[in-house]
Amino acid sequence: LTNVVKVLGGSMHSVALKADGTVWVWGRNDYGNLGTGVVDAGSHPLPNQVPGIADVVDIANGRDHILAVHKDGTVSAWGLDSAGQLGAGALVAGGESATPLKVKGITDATAVFANGNYSFARRADGSLLGEYSKERRLYLPIQAIPKPVINAFLAAEDKNFYEHGGIDFT
Repeated sequence: LTNVVKVLGGSMHSVALKADGTVWVWGRNDYGNLGTGVVDAGSHPLPNQVPGIADVVDIANGRDHILAVHKDGTVSAWGLDSAGQLGAGALVAGGESATPLKVKGITDATAVFANGNYSFARRADGSLLGEYSKERRLYLPIQAIPKPVINAFLAAEDKNFYEHGGIDFT
């Protein structure tokens, strides 16, 4: 892959965002992690472009799901949906989606974050939308999150977060 602006790893899959707004995935596909419309247990060691996903400006990777923010502020999600992390408003039938779905009710996202089975989107007004699922929708301004909680999330994702410029090669 060339012109990659962001790379993330999930439990056994990886995702890359290229400068042209395309998203590329490789690795495990047990829950539709690769977004190709197929679920399988095979190994996928080479990056493949996620069909139908374009104009992406940010990505996030949970344990077995992926989020993509589009230039228009909408968010797509695919993979495991055991806790409503895909934002369909209710759990997806079968607990997974092998094809990207639009997250309901978000048209002004600027960034996304995922960890484990959680998903978050930062909105244009700076507020944070967490846990997309219909039963647990929570609107929270970023200023309301205590600094130790933010630091705990960052430390869980990247122990060297404050010491590198975006990619930790160690």
